[in-house]
Amino acid sequence: MNTELHHDLTMPAGLNEQGQKAYQIIVEYLTQNGLMPKSVDWRIFHAPAEWQHEYGHRSHLVVAYEGCAPLKQVFSMDYCYEVVAAKRGYPECYAHYEALTEKLAKAGLFFEECTRWYAAIYTI
Repeated sequence: MNTELHHDLTMPAGLNEQGQKAYQIIVEYLTQNGLMPKSVDWRIFHAPAEWQHEYGHRSHLVVAYEGCAPLKQVFSMDYCYEVVAAKRGYPECYAHYEALTEKLAKAGLFFEECTRWYAAIYTI
């Protein structure tokens, strides 16, 4: 991946092996499904050690997706429900959520939607 083009998607320093694997799986999934954010003004991926919020500090990786519709499609069931219920498109929302869940599970990982703006990746 060219991190110069997607500086907001850079792998954070300090990830353990599971965090690095989760990062690779997520970026690969986003790339393969055309869900790479075009422009985001903040970092999306965070190492748990730098995350000072109540949730995610014992995880392997934190993903901040607020304000980024492509990532919300993947990480937020609430978002999927809202856009599908409002008939605003994104019928593939649930499919993306389930597909990434399955890919992470094959690597012994899962994500938890901690709030409506970030998720954390843990070991199963």
